[in-house]
Amino acid sequence: MRIRFKIEGLNCASCAEKIERAVQDMDGVESASLNMSTGMMWISTDMEPEHLRGLVQDIADRIEPGTRFLLNEGVTEGEGSRWNLLRTIGCATVFLITLALDLSGAVGHDQSAIVFVLVFVLSGADTIVSALRGILRKDVFNESFLMTVATVGAILIGQYTEAAAVMVFFSIGELLEDYAVGNSRRKITGLLNMAPKVAHLETLMGIRDVDPGSVSIDDVISVRPGEYIPLDGIIVMGSTELDTSALTGESIPTTADVGNNVLSGSLNISGTVSIRVTNTFHDSTMTRIMDMMENAGEKKAKSERFITRFARYYTPTVCVLALLVAIVPAMLGEDPMVWIYRALTFLVLSCPCALVISIPLTIMSGIGCASSNGILIKGGNYLEMLSRIDTMAFDKTGTLTEGRFSVVDVVSDEKSLIENVSFALESNSNHPLAKAICMEFGGSDLIVKDVKEIPGKGMSGMIGSSEAYAGNSRLMSDLGFEVDDPEGCSSIHVAYDGRYLGHIDLEDTPKGNARSTLSELKELGVKRTVMLTGDKDSIAEDISSRLGIDEYRSSMLPQDKMDFVEELMAGSNGHTVFVGDGINDGPTLRRADIGISMGRIGSDTALEASDIIIAGDDLSKIPLVMRISRRTMSIVRQNIILSLGIKMAVLILTLLGMSEMWYAVIADVGACILAIMNSLRALRM
Repeated sequence: MRIRFKIEGLNCASCAEKIERAVQDMDGVESASLNMSTGMMWISTDMEPEHLRGLVQDIADRIEPGTRFLLNEGVTEGEGSRWNLLRTIGCATVFLITLALDLSGAVGHDQSAIVFVLVFVLSGADTIVSALRGILRKDVFNESFLMTVATVGAILIGQYTEAAAVMVFFSIGELLEDYAVGNSRRKITGLLNMAPKVAHLETLMGIRDVDPGSVSIDDVISVRPGEYIPLDGIIVMGSTELDTSALTGESIPTTADVGNNVLSGSLNISGTVSIRVTNTFHDSTMTRIMDMMENAGEKKAKSERFITRFARYYTPTVCVLALLVAIVPAMLGEDPMVWIYRALTFLVLSCPCALVISIPLTIMSGIGCASSNGILIKGGNYLEMLSRIDTMAFDKTGTLTEGRFSVVDVVSDEKSLIENVSFALESNSNHPLAKAICMEFGGSDLIVKDVKEIPGKGMSGMIGSSEAYAGNSRLMSDLGFEVDDPEGCSSIHVAYDGRYLGHIDLEDTPKGNARSTLSELKELGVKRTVMLTGDKDSIAEDISSRLGIDEYRSSMLPQDKMDFVEELMAGSNGHTVFVGDGINDGPTLRRADIGISMGRIGSDTALEASDIIIAGDDLSKIPLVMRISRRTMSIVRQNIILSLGIKMAVLILTLLGMSEMWYAVIADVGACILAIMNSLRALRM
C-alpha cells in the first residue's frame, strides 16, 4: 500500500534528499518519494502506517532535527519556529548594538569580543549541534558543518566580529529561506486545496453534515450556492450554474440541470442542487487530480536529477579548493592568516542550496500554473520534455474534429429495417458514430443478443436466429460483401440475415480552433504534424488539407496507430507527442514519449493512460502548455546562472582579497532567496 505523510519543518533540500534515500534503503520499503515543493512524502510498503511513521521520524531526527512527519493534514507552525525567530531577532539586536559601541569606542575590544562570542554561540547553537550530528553519522559535507568550520576558524584567527556577523546573518537567512520555501509551498498546494471538508447528506431526518469520505454511492447530497461540489454525481433536483475553472481553467460558467453529470471541484454559483453520488470521495475527480498533482514530484525532470547529482560533488570540490587556498599561498610565503580567512570564506559559499531548493520549486510552480489553466501534468519530466517537441501525432475524431457526427443519408432499399438493425447493434457501443446513429433513429423494437465488438471494424450480434453486423467496409469485406464508401463522409454498413442492407452516411466537422492551433504549433517549432485515423482515405485527406496538417494515415486500427507512433519516435530528433481523446487511444497514449488526452477530465482512461490531460476539450491549450514548459525551463536556467554566477563572482573577489566573510553569507542567502522568488514566476503565465 502507499502511505502519504505530511511534513513539517523541512526546508533543507539537501536534508530532504538524504531522508528520501535513507527511507528508500529501509527493509520493507518498495519505494519512497519526498516532494519538498508540496511538503509530502509517499511510501510504498506493507508496514503499518503508525509504525512506519516512527521509523521515518527516527531517520528525520538524525538528519534534520525539528522535522515532523504526520499522517494527518493538521500541520501547524510549532513553538520551535517562534523561538528561532525571537532568538534570531535578539541576537541580531545585541550584535548591532555591540558593534556600534565597539566602533564608537564606548566599550573595549576585549569586552565586545566576549559579547560577539556569546552572540555566535547563541545564534549558532542549532547549526553547531547539527554539524556535530553530521560528523557522528559520517555526513560531513553539509551546510551546518561548513558554516561551523568557517565561523570557528574565524574565531581562532581572532575575527570575532566576522564570526558573530556570519552566524547572525546565516540565522536570518535560514529564517528568510524557511519563509520563502513555506510561501512557495502554500502557493503551489493552494491550487490543490479546493476539496470541501464537509458534505451535506440528505437523509429521512433532514440534512446532516458529514465527512465526504463517509458518503456512499447513490447517497444524495445537497450543494448550496458558493460551495464546491465534494463528490462526482448526477443532479436529481434543482438547476444552477457551475464554475469549473478549478478543473478546466475556463472562467465562463456552465449551466447544469437535472440529469447532468457534475464533477467534484466545480463551484456551485447560483442555485441549491441535490446530487446523487456516483463516485466515492477517494474515486472522485478532484481527489484523484489532487493525488496526481502531489505525486507529480515522483517523476523528476532531468534538470532536477542533475542538480541532485551536482550537489553531491560540488560541496566536496569547493572544500578541497578551500583547503588548497589555505595551504598553497602559505607554502609560497604569503601571510597564512590572510589565506586561511579567504579559505574560510570559500566554505561559506560552498552550499548549493539555491539550486537544490529553487529547481524543484520552479518545476512544481510550472505544473501548478498548468493546473490553474485546466492542464494536468503528471510529472516534472513531462513538463521538461514538452520544451523539446519535434513531432506531434493527432487522433482525428474527437481530437481535431468535434466528434459529434450527424446522419446525412441512409442508402438502402429497406430503410426501416436498416435503421432498426443498426440501432439495435450500435446501442451497445460508445463509438461516436454509434452514438450519432442512436440519436438519429431513437429506438428499435428488435432484441439483439450475443453482442460483440470487432476492434477497428464494428459490431456483431444475433437478432432472433439471424446474424447482424454493423461496421465499416473492411467488416463487410470479411463477410464477403464488396462495398464502396462514398466520398467525403463516414459510413456504417449493415448486413443482416446473410444480406447486405446498405449504408448510413455521417459527417463530422473540424473544431473551430484546430487550424489556428496547428499553425501556432508550427510557430513554436513543431516540425512534423501527423493525423492518424481509422476513417477512409478520402475523409482523412479532406480533413488534413483543411487543417494544414503535414501528413495523414487512414484506415488505422488502434494497434496500427501505436506501431506508427513508434516509427515516429524512432525517426525523431526530439520528443514525440500523441494527442488522443483518452477513450480508445490508451495504448498509443502510453507508448508515446508524451501522451496528451483531450477533454476527458473525468475519464478513467485519460487519468491512467495520459501523461498530460487537457480539460475542456480546448486544442489551444496544447500550445499554451508548451509555452508554460518553455518559460518554466527558462526560469530553471536563469536560476542556475544566477546562483552559480553570484557564487563565482564572490569567490573571485575573495581570492583577490576584495570580499569579507559576511559578504559571502549575504551572497549565499541572497542567491537562494532570489532564486526562490524567481521560481514563483513560473506560477503565472
